[in-house]
Amino acid sequence: MNYKNIQTVEDAASAIGVPLLTEEEHGNLLCLPKSMARNNYLHYLLTIVCRAINGEWEPDWYSEEYVGQIMYYMPGRQGLAPISSRCGLGYLRNSCGPVGTAESCGMSLSLKDYDLCRYVIRQFGDLWIEYLTGIK
Repeated sequence: MNYKNIQTVEDAASAIGVPLLTEEEHGNLLCLPKSMARNNYLHYLLTIVCRAINGEWEPDWYSEEYVGQIMYYMPGRQGLAPISSRCGLGYLRNSCGPVGTAESCGMSLSLKDYDLCRYVIRQFGDLWIEYLTGIK
């Protein structure tokens, strides 16, 4: 499937053949308190989008070639320019308030190339911003 045909979360879920849960269904399934449910739901939606956009691509964790493999992810800084990461694990570090914030997402939100990352930012950037900031 051409990734540009995936324009909504519903399109993404259909492309990979997974049911799209409502926010309430997702929260109930994980037994999450309401204060945590929204952020986890947004991660769920973004994971579906990234898996659909990536198609069959998955990083090869067991190959020596994996070392140095570049993954792209949607950054949390203004301007939403795609950046790359050579790490496979995610973390969020804030050393100096909003000026010195750096972040990395885990593998579930990584994209295989720069063009896919740009597309996801343009098409699903509102979900990403809410996921990172909590602001709708």
